[in-house]
Amino acid sequence: MIFTIKSANTNCFLLQDEVTGNVVLIDAGFAADKNFIKRLKATKLINRIGLLILTHGHYDHVGHAAILQEQYGIKIAIHQQDAEGVKQVKMDFPSANGFLGNIIRGISIRGIDKARYNEFTPDIIITDEEYFCRYNFRNTSQY
Repeated sequence: MIFTIKSANTNCFLLQDEVTGNVVLIDAGFAADKNFIKRLKATKLINRIGLLILTHGHYDHVGHAAILQEQYGIKIAIHQQDAEGVKQVKMDFPSANGFLGNIIRGISIRGIDKARYNEFTPDIIITDEEYFCRYNFRNTSQY
């Protein structure tokens, strides 16, 4: 079964194995979304989540990772190229190219206070071609 949990403009997913009942959460939402954990609890699956896979280190995907790790004991996995970046506890807005790029970057930085999240340390660092046999899927890096 797949459940979609919205968090601002981000879709997070709960994947439940229908045979074992094991649950994997894909992404941890936007930190400023104060109802994200409540929506996770409403699925009645939060205590079955064994692994949180962060697709990348942007603030709208890692926002509640620390809470899920600390309060629910959920292991966190992230690709090695994002592992160091999440330790900054704020979004790294890259430099822009061109006039339009600078305008978009300026608008993005204006809300930088909302781009912060609680510090966490990933439990699993995913490398290219990593296998998750326990969860029956294979990750192929996008990098």
